[in-house]
Amino acid sequence: MVFDLRKVTPTPAPRGYDRYADRAHAVLEHFAVTKDASRSHGMIWREVARYALGRYEEVDEQRIGWVCEFIAARKDCADFAIQGVLRLMYWERDAEVSGKGRRLSPGLTALMKQTVLGFKYWVDEPGDTVMFMGSENHRLLFHVAEWLAGQLFPLEEFSNSLQRGLYHATKGRTYITEWLRQRGRFGFDEWHSNSYFPIDIAPLLNVYDFAINEDHKLRQMAGAVLDYVHFILAADTLRGVLGTTHGRSYGVYVKYPEMDGTAATTWLLYGTGALVHGPSGMSPVSLATSKYVVPEILYKIAHDREAVVESRQRQGVLHTGGLRHANFVVYRTPEYLVSAVQDHRKGEYESSTHVAQVTLASDERVVPIIWSCPEPIGEGSGLRPDYWSGHTVLPRAIQHRSVLALTWRLGEYAWMSHCLFEQARFDEVRFVDGPGKSRWAFGRVGEAYVGVWSQHGFEVGEGGQFAGRELQCGAPENTWIAECGRAAEWGSFEAFVAAVSGARVAVEGEVVTYESPSI
Repeated sequence: MVFDLRKVTPTPAPRGYDRYADRAHAVLEHFAVTKDASRSHGMIWREVARYALGRYEEVDEQRIGWVCEFIAARKDCADFAIQGVLRLMYWERDAEVSGKGRRLSPGLTALMKQTVLGFKYWVDEPGDTVMFMGSENHRLLFHVAEWLAGQLFPLEEFSNSLQRGLYHATKGRTYITEWLRQRGRFGFDEWHSNSYFPIDIAPLLNVYDFAINEDHKLRQMAGAVLDYVHFILAADTLRGVLGTTHGRSYGVYVKYPEMDGTAATTWLLYGTGALVHGPSGMSPVSLATSKYVVPEILYKIAHDREAVVESRQRQGVLHTGGLRHANFVVYRTPEYLVSAVQDHRKGEYESSTHVAQVTLASDERVVPIIWSCPEPIGEGSGLRPDYWSGHTVLPRAIQHRSVLALTWRLGEYAWMSHCLFEQARFDEVRFVDGPGKSRWAFGRVGEAYVGVWSQHGFEVGEGGQFAGRELQCGAPENTWIAECGRAAEWGSFEAFVAAVSGARVAVEGEVVTYESPSI
């Protein structure tokens, strides 16, 4: 068996709203030394960081050339990479205008221009491609890239479309405005996505930084959406971890949310999270080099260790299967966070929605408890849904404050529902038998408590990568219940375990009734 290991050494964050510049410099230093040798879309951000630090002699022009080849080949995620290339091109233009002179070689400058002029910016342009263009984040990326390129070369003919740059700038701006309007009115289709919020932030910052003075309204709209995203990263996180339901996510990010795509971003914005490489430096490097300033009130929200907040939210318009917004709850206390999307498309197949999560936190660690209904029997197959991300069959989820219920009816290809319950990460774990076949699993992290109940019981996984780290139930229909508590509410962990395990749970036909001792 082969395991993918990642060693991480935490970097302490300079604390305080007024230390943002220090954190930004640390972010650039961090990403300027990445040793990633893969020729992927993410490699551009090391060079952007080095350029921003003024280390022009260290900028690897060969790597930028590889990025241009990646974009010219129209590989998927080329729209990610072109954001970094265009940021460099705008800086180069400004340096020349200011009389400082260009820092990149004429050959590379010509290659970047050729790449930008030859790119396919939208579905209405000619040429084959394997680029995915239709999702929420990709739409913004393509529209911003088109607008930036058109502004940069307004009178040039673009070799793919045979249109002038002014045409592309106008078209891109039109679509950007509509995208921003939809997010302001409806929220995100990819709600609270720990994979794609960082991808959205970079093009939003490109709009904010490079809109001309006469286009201040577009800049203002981009700034408002940035404030909204960063409000979510302050209000709906626990110790910097976005431990909520996600409209789109992937296995590694739901299992280890302390190292997801938002971790380095929250480290920079608020001094929480973790300064790790994640998928790339796209969001943190863009933020660290941007004119955008996060409002101080958001920093204070992120560091609130007193408030108990119940937030009910509606997000999005478009989703797989038609016009279906998502209603969900985020219940945050200083010690735990519970979040689930309510009664959403139950029984349907879904490749990447993360339905529910419980997150427990102490000063030493953050521990996620998650559920899924997998199709493959292990990770790494490339299938979606994977072992932990997405669902072969979506459950019916119900949440009220600190209590959560998930009910699955397994379909043809579903073979179990299971819960990630990593015993070694808890300070204390207990198992208690319930009525009939049912069973409770209890865990404590510092002063945060959770109890997880399974209607038809569970087995602790014995094989594979997650041996001893998951609770499995193969019943064709099963309800899982979770209740959270904390020392401020219950006092001791013993009192919480006794009250929750002693609570009445009744099953009558298809109705499960749980009489919570706290609600």
